[in-house]
Amino acid sequence: MHIDTVDALRNALLQAKCIAVSASGSGRYVSGELLGQLGIADRVKDRLMVSPKTPVSELLADGQCDAGFQQVSELAGARGISFVGPLPAAVQKTTVFAAGIPINALHPEAGAALIRELTAPMLRAVGLEPPAR
Repeated sequence: MHIDTVDALRNALLQAKCIAVSASGSGRYVSGELLGQLGIADRVKDRLMVSPKTPVSELLADGQCDAGFQQVSELAGARGISFVGPLPAAVQKTTVFAAGIPINALHPEAGAALIRELTAPMLRAVGLEPPAR
């Protein structure tokens, strides 16, 4: 399976027997927006499994579903599945996190050290994209 283009993604989803999504923000994006953007919401709605508790990676690993969506950081290192890549840029929804240090922080250097760690290039290995500097 490959999803590197919008057409490839659409075709992969049309072929999937079960599509797992979480009940959180990423799953709401897939079920509420992405499938509509792809023009296939009505065609795949009966094959969509929204999981409020079980991680998407577990639904894939145990064979309950053959396609699934969750944030890259939650899928990239999961055991028992093949991570095929992020969504194509044209339909990608990026979650941006921000960090700051209060002006009255007791230990601002510790806060700065944490922010450096959270923006380190090595985080790419777990599916997080550090900001451009």
